[in-house]
Parts: sequence; structure tokens; C-alpha cells
Amino acid sequence: MIPCHYYSIFRVLKMKPQSMNSSGIKSRQHSCLTAFTLIELLIVIAIILILISIALPNFLEAQIRAKVVRSDAEMRGLATALESYRSDWPRYPAQATYEFTPFNPKIVLPGNNCYSLMQLTTPIPYIKQLPLDLFAPQGGEKIRNGTTGSMITPHPADAAHGITYFYWSQDSLRHSRQVETADAMKRNGINYCLLGLGPNREFDTINLNPNDMRNIRINAAHWIYSPTNGTNSKGDLVRTRP
Repeated sequence: MIPCHYYSIFRVLKMKPQSMNSSGIKSRQHSCLTAFTLIELLIVIAIILILISIALPNFLEAQIRAKVVRSDAEMRGLATALESYRSDWPRYPAQATYEFTPFNPKIVLPGNNCYSLMQLTTPIPYIKQLPLDLFAPQGGEKIRNGTTGSMITPHPADAAHGITYFYWSQDSLRHSRQVETADAMKRNGINYCLLGLGPNREFDTINLNPNDMRNIRINAAHWIYSPTNGTNSKGDLVRTRP
């Protein structure tokens, strides 16, 4: 006879009897872990790739738009510095392509662009430091002319300093006897022009001439960048006033 206290122990432990399978062999109840099948994994990977293909172009376009906004702000800062320089001096800074500056002992073509705008940093700092063109290749890499298809080799000074925004002025053009272009700038109220490469990273401008100055003024030149033509479309960033 089984003592009563054994029955109480069984009730506390709630022990379940072992079950018998069809062959009469005892088997224990246990839970089985489930896993993803190969098909399910492939479906998940495909969904992830689709999401990446949708999100990545939007992310890259957002980066380009941010660079365009920043470039515009930097060119606006340079334009403000140019106006401050003009208020202290009888003219805008000399363009190193056509005139001597405190930084270049001789005129070299293509012009050392950084030497032109360095006059805004010293001896009087109208701007703290020259910003670099966000879309321009650095380290001496050649720039493609989108109009002619030729490759432009940056001046060693620009390659060493870093390519900043291109600059030319009515004063310097007149000094170099490009009177017609200078007169066209004057007629259209353009004292200087700042230019940055657009998102296509090419130099899309055409040669400086009176028609170019008119096109800049009415904003009709094909080489002026417009995001309405596509975020990564052709065209340069142009500014002629703060």
C-alpha cells in the first residue's frame, strides 16, 4: 500500500505519465523549433533589395540638392565679400587671368583662380577662407568642358589650394581689352560673375562674349543650372550679385 504523502507529492509536481506510441514504445512530449525555409529567405532578401533600389536614388538626389543649396550660399557669401571689397577700394578684385594680383607675379593662362579671390582674405579678411567648389574635382584632376568636349587642366596653384569658384570681373575684362564683353556686362548691370560647376561636374559655359552677358542677365543661357531640368542635369551655377 502506497503511503498518503506520496500522492500529495505527485499532485504538487503535476507529473504527467509518459505516452505510448503505436508500437508500444514510450515517447516523451517535447516542443520542436521551427526555422525559415530557403524560399522565405529569398523573398525577404528580394524585398530588401527592392526597398534599397527605391530609397538609394532618392538619397543620392537629396545629397545633390543639399550641395546645390550649400554652393549657392557660399557663392552668396563671396558676392557679399566682393561688395565689401568694392566699398573699400575703387574697384572689384583683379582677376589673375588678366591682371597682376599680390599673389601672382605674372599672368598665366589658364588663370590661377584662387589668386583672384585670395584678395578677399588678406590683408583685410572680407571672408574668413575661400570655399572650395563642391562639384569640382580636386587634386589636379582635369575638368571636362561640356561644350567643346576638351579637358581643362587646372593651374598648379589651384590644384594645390583646391579649386574654388570661378570669377571674372568687368574691370579685368576691360583691362585686358575685351571691351565689347565689358560693355555688355555694364549694359546688363553685371559687375562680376561667380561660377561653380553644376552637379554634372563639367564646365558648361561658352566663351565670354557680349551674348553670354545678355544670357546671364535674362537667365536664358543653356548652361545655367536649373533643377527643373533634372537634379543631375547640365549647367553651371552662376551668381552676379549678393
